Amino acid sequence: MLDLWPRFLLKYIPVKEKKYFCYSLTAICVSLVGLLYNTNFWHQSHLFSTGYSAIGSFREVVHIGRCPLCGGTRSFLSLLSGDVIKALHYNIFGTFLFAIIYGLLPFRIALALGFNSLILNKTKILDRWLENNFLYLLAIIFFVQVLLDRLGVFVWKG
Repeated sequence: MLDLWPRFLLKYIPVKEKKYFCYSLTAICVSLVGLLYNTNFWHQSHLFSTGYSAIGSFREVVHIGRCPLCGGTRSFLSLLSGDVIKALHYNIFGTFLFAIIYGLLPFRIALALGFNSLILNKTKILDRWLENNFLYLLAIIFFVQVLLDRLGVFVWKG
């Protein structure tokens, strides 16, 4: 999992599991940015709104279609607003990623603070599995989402 913590500052942080501290800090920062985004501050800014339309126009001109994470940010923001169904329509993988990141956040914080238990060991095992199989999982969920969209069962609004 990607984290945002600068490596040269990591030696000054007095936690036992620095990796899980970085994961937790990243998840908290991303959710704060998402909550700020949901306040509509960004929608009023001309700079950010033109960027989104330029990307959409580029996709329409070159007919690329969708990437596996198209709609991931919108699914994340929809989940922060509490709209699970809308989030799933934007991107199934983004919804899954949100659930994993924030569902495991309390356990990762406990690991960062040095706690140890059976469930925390299972969290480490799950994290290791996700790190090793991330691309496979992404490909499978992308295939399922495209298939459901093509069959008209679950429309992808990404």
